[in-house]
Amino acid sequence: MPGGLFGIEIAKSGILANQRAIDVTGQNIANVNNDDYHKQRAILGTTSPLYPLSLQGGTGARQIGTGVEVKLIQRVRDAFLERRLREETTDLGEFETAFDFLHQVELIYNEPSENSLRTRADEFWQALQDLSNNPDDMAVRSAVRESAQGVVEIIQEQASEFLRLGGITSNTSINQDIQGIVNDMNTSARELALLNKQIQVQEAGGYQ
Repeated sequence: MPGGLFGIEIAKSGILANQRAIDVTGQNIANVNNDDYHKQRAILGTTSPLYPLSLQGGTGARQIGTGVEVKLIQRVRDAFLERRLREETTDLGEFETAFDFLHQVELIYNEPSENSLRTRADEFWQALQDLSNNPDDMAVRSAVRESAQGVVEIIQEQASEFLRLGGITSNTSINQDIQGIVNDMNTSARELALLNKQIQVQEAGGYQ
């Protein structure tokens, strides 16, 4: 049978286990503003019971509890929220990429401005109108020619920018972006492999 100090040992186990739980709570409070921190909780469980020897028979319960202990420190997580976060993060990345691409298209068109395709085209149409009213005026003819040249130049310039943006020419924006993404993915894959090894070591030691 357990000795007279057995009850004190049980009480001691309760104090130590709950002290550990308070430490976990303190850790949570200390990291309340840490976005990279996941809340934790202490999982308590009974320790192994005693089965005292007895020469007497009987069918009554013969297990004697020995106290409580912290079985593990568990990360608090919500699988639903984590899944939604991954989905929304993916969508955000797509929208940010589309926004950046369309912003570059907007810069190429450069509307409205004095040096845009629309402005050059309006000047050309006005020059043609003037030419229709004064077909024999050499100055008007020259103005039409210059306006037409201006339209051609702006179209060629924008076409060149779209080719660069679309990845058709060398040293292009999208090709560089893709290469950057590939490099980031390779780096993340190496970090993930290292993290998986660390997780395996922790799990092999009985930790979560």
